[in-house]
Amino acid sequence: MLNQRYLFVSKSLMLVICLALQSTVASMNNVESVLTDQDVKDPQVKYNLPINCLLPERDRCNLTVTIPKEFRLLQEGALIEFIPKDDKNEDDWSRIITLQPLRGKKASAYIITSDLKNLVSKIAKEVMVLEHTNQDLKAYKKSTLLISYTLNNKREILFAQYFSGPSDCAGCQYTVRLDNSLNNLLQLAGCIQEFITTNIRITKF
Repeated sequence: MLNQRYLFVSKSLMLVICLALQSTVASMNNVESVLTDQDVKDPQVKYNLPINCLLPERDRCNLTVTIPKEFRLLQEGALIEFIPKDDKNEDDWSRIITLQPLRGKKASAYIITSDLKNLVSKIAKEVMVLEHTNQDLKAYKKSTLLISYTLNNKREILFAQYFSGPSDCAGCQYTVRLDNSLNNLLQLAGCIQEFITTNIRITKF
């Protein structure tokens, strides 16, 4: 049985980390850049998912996600998912990247993150919605969801960001499973922040 004092400390640390994550998400603006030949030649796996293809040339927008080299493809279909190469059991992953392209579906970024939040709230326990925002950036709309929950006795934190234009929509989810190590909790904010700033950007073409 876990010590009650440990539980209190663990929850306090979770609160501190959640606040740090909220600050990270709130202060982050996705880098916008022009898609270059170097992007195409880059050996790292990149996915360019359409957001708004109705704008004039060079102003059209993609969600460009770079998959870290330590990840491997888990499945590719309506959802494209990756887990770390070191995770031997595909059902017992430590982290998972999920891409969702919705080309021509006229889907709303905010409605998708709202549906995701509602689904998690329905099937999981100890749900904490840490951030749920919607921004109109003229060329596209951006919705961010940061949610913590317990599912199948595993504590997880899910970061999701979706972008939608008049016709297209695309999103990226990054989910981390926590163990009972305090060090794991302390590293979490940096882990998610690094993924967001390094691997997610908006490219124009």
